Amino acid sequence: MRIITFVRPLKTPRVLPVREDLDVRSTPGLKLAGGAVVAVTLLIVWIFR
Repeated sequence: MRIITFVRPLKTPRVLPVREDLDVRSTPGLKLAGGAVVAVTLLIVWIFR
């Protein structure tokens, strides 16, 4: 991407559309699931070290 940008840069920068209808907040259950994945990964690394 750097080479392409250096060789042929855009005349005007691209503007991404704003999506007001898209909710990107995380739920508490999702945060708990992410923590569980990290905990299990650390446990597996500790067991097989």
